[in-house]
Amino acid sequence: MKKGRLSAVLLVAALLLSFMTPASAAEFPELSGTAETGSIRKYGNIVLSITQEELFAAGYVCGDVLTVRFPGHTLELPLCSNYSDVDSGKAGVFARDEDLCVVLAINMGDFASVYGLAVKTTHEDNSYEWNWAEGITGPVCFTLSMKEVGGYRDEYLLHQLSYSDVRGDYPDLSDAEFANFREVTTTGMGGGILFRTASPINPERNRSVFADEAIRAAGVTVVMNLADDEASARSHAGFEGSYYAGTAFIALNMGVDFTAAEFREKLAEGLRFFAGHPGVYAVHCLEGKDRTGFVIALLECFMGASLEEVAEDYMLTFSNYYGVTPGDARYDTILGSGILKSLAKAFETEDLEHADLSACAAAYLEACGLTAEELAALRNNLSGSREPVSGEQDGILTRGGFIGLLFQIDGGEGAEPIQTAFTDILPEGELAPAVSWAVENGIVRGYGDGRFGPDDPMTLEQMTVILWRRCGQPAGETERSAYGDGVSAWAREAFAWALDAGVIAGGPDALPDPRSAVTRAEAERIVSAHQPG
Repeated sequence: MKKGRLSAVLLVAALLLSFMTPASAAEFPELSGTAETGSIRKYGNIVLSITQEELFAAGYVCGDVLTVRFPGHTLELPLCSNYSDVDSGKAGVFARDEDLCVVLAINMGDFASVYGLAVKTTHEDNSYEWNWAEGITGPVCFTLSMKEVGGYRDEYLLHQLSYSDVRGDYPDLSDAEFANFREVTTTGMGGGILFRTASPINPERNRSVFADEAIRAAGVTVVMNLADDEASARSHAGFEGSYYAGTAFIALNMGVDFTAAEFREKLAEGLRFFAGHPGVYAVHCLEGKDRTGFVIALLECFMGASLEEVAEDYMLTFSNYYGVTPGDARYDTILGSGILKSLAKAFETEDLEHADLSACAAAYLEACGLTAEELAALRNNLSGSREPVSGEQDGILTRGGFIGLLFQIDGGEGAEPIQTAFTDILPEGELAPAVSWAVENGIVRGYGDGRFGPDDPMTLEQMTVILWRRCGQPAGETERSAYGDGVSAWAREAFAWALDAGVIAGGPDALPDPRSAVTRAEAERIVSAHQPG
């Protein structure tokens, strides 16, 4: 279906419904079903034994409001066809195309935990199991009955958004927009520092190839993957050949309930990773919409963005996927029921417009477990205020700039400069602390003629030697003779190690140019992805 348009089926259904005389709730039979712990899905959704066929045969349709009864609770919930048919944090009865049976769930939430039905245990291998909560004995019985015919009809129709996975269905979008990729440019954010995107590695939505190319073009070096654990990330088809595979990434396998303790713990882990890895950043889940939308909005607020900026960036996703733009009748409803509602709940305020969003975001992140020092490092990295100790020349990183980069990443700040043997490094110069640190740690030795060459371009083979020493690794096992004279004799051991370890890509039949100059983006990506130890 083309973006931004209701399907013909929905339009016809809407017209038919508008002319129907509402039936009485008493005319609909009550349905009963059960659920076992094995019927509880990863994020707490409850799968009932009631099939969708039974539900619809009894006369129920999407847009009705049902009374749902189970031990200790009587709820009035809308019947919908997808989780996004209700606002974030709201519960519903769902009959989705991909499910055989009826599901009880909370959009961006955990039904089983919220209603005290079951407790989830996540194991070290990321497998999980549910057990009934204290006082609950399974199987648990649920009953569904009609509360109000068509009582949620208008809201349901408004929430009907669907999109295509076919690139040709979006002729007006660039490849990056099709991948829901964009730079975050709100107030306080450094230029070219933070990007958001659909998954660059999961091909499920047919956007990964476009997203991977977009992060490559942007020079992304550090990635926060909200959707996968590391094993599942690496198992996606095409991962090994992707640009993504060479970045420093953290895979968090986060749920969708931002109020849950597990979500907050994993968010803190991801942002701690950002704080400790200076670079060019990207955040993604599968679509880059819900989990990514919340995390990016949180970071935008933290860095000083206005509510208007946050809202505009959030809604670009709905333009990219569904064609919903300002002036569309659905625009304000989506915004109000989505990120504005989520932020208001996270920040514990009913007045986002007059709230200090930066302070609210900082308080939320502190509650997640981030320290003041980690927040300061995160703010520093995202602001782009981190500058190389020595500069770049036409985009090429200098030798001084590379040592300055290592100095920053490895936490060498505070080291006292010492008198080195290098005639071109003065003790009082800005590079002295970084070069002194590198000499003390056996990372650099200079050219052997008394010079370090701080303004010379850093070549690939020079970089591999420095990283080889930094990581304290033995020589690589790759046959040295395969490279002939392509690699300088003094660099062959380190170059072979770098190829064997995947520090740089290539092999005997596709050897990268050892004497090619290294860009800052390349260096940051390689250094962040391959830490000592």
